[in-house]
Amino acid sequence: MRRLLLILTVLLIATSCEHKELCYNHPHYTPVRVDVDWSKFEPYEKPTGMTVTFFSEHNDQSFTRHTNTTSHIIAELPVDHYHVMAYNQSPSEFGSFRFTDMDDKDSAAVRTVQNISRWYVARGSNEVVALEPEWLGVGNYSGMEVTQEMLDDYIESILKGSILLGSKMEPLATITPRNVIHTLSVEVHIEGYHNMRSVRASLTGMSEGYLFTHEKRLNSTVTHLFEEWSATRDKSDATKGWINSSITCFGLPDNHTQQPHDNLFVLEVLLVDNKTIATFEFAVGDLFTQYSDNNIDSEVELQLSLVLTHDINGNPIVLPDVEPAGGSGSGFDATVESWGEDIECDIVM
Repeated sequence: MRRLLLILTVLLIATSCEHKELCYNHPHYTPVRVDVDWSKFEPYEKPTGMTVTFFSEHNDQSFTRHTNTTSHIIAELPVDHYHVMAYNQSPSEFGSFRFTDMDDKDSAAVRTVQNISRWYVARGSNEVVALEPEWLGVGNYSGMEVTQEMLDDYIESILKGSILLGSKMEPLATITPRNVIHTLSVEVHIEGYHNMRSVRASLTGMSEGYLFTHEKRLNSTVTHLFEEWSATRDKSDATKGWINSSITCFGLPDNHTQQPHDNLFVLEVLLVDNKTIATFEFAVGDLFTQYSDNNIDSEVELQLSLVLTHDINGNPIVLPDVEPAGGSGSGFDATVESWGEDIECDIVM
């Protein structure tokens, strides 16, 4: 009897150990495939890699994967429901903005990097001058489910030696990233065009960045600088003409009220005497024109435009007559390289 009890005890221990080994060794994750379609973003930039993050919809867990393959990604995930987010490249490959709270689905964001200007002085401790952001394509997919049945099938396929990977796997989701960076163009019509030597400008009240999964722009704001311009003389009147410039930005903040003083545009014109600076202020919060490129099926507002003919007081932009330096012509300079000493001008808000 004692011998029989001993044999039963040994069998029970052996069976228990085998069960634990199976429990510890079988996969708790199953590979899933997500396809990514970059056709709506490629008009801006063809990505050479991408980042995909899987946020659990039931807890704070997230899984981030970087890959040089841009058509799809294979990721091993536990059973759960997921919000999937994809964007081009990886955080380390961008220099004009920074990524914050990327492990938090609701707070994950991208924010502009500060621009250290050699001529613009911030008006107050809260004003931030920002670099122009690089192209960024973002796509989201909610409700992707990894089921227990999928995990069981994966375990069974391992035992049978019939695992499907890569192109043979059926995708659980398809993401189509879209460009979230705006192009802002500015056109200013000027009288006294022949007195202009160089131009620079600033614009306040633009969004600091973008909330990834909420797909909206941040309410915090930054200032952008316009330092490269082109000039066009009026063919019928040499004293008139217009100047153009453009930048990339995150657009207007999500809480923008379209009131004139939401955004202040300040234009500084160095005259041909190479010493006189004419300054013009414009309240432009209600003047933005927003539209999308008709060639791109996108819900994102891709373009912002300003056409300025009168300053903040309703006066036309007129440059005074001055004696050209050295008696020469205007010699318009499209950049601010020749301005010499930094100049600080007070802005009336």
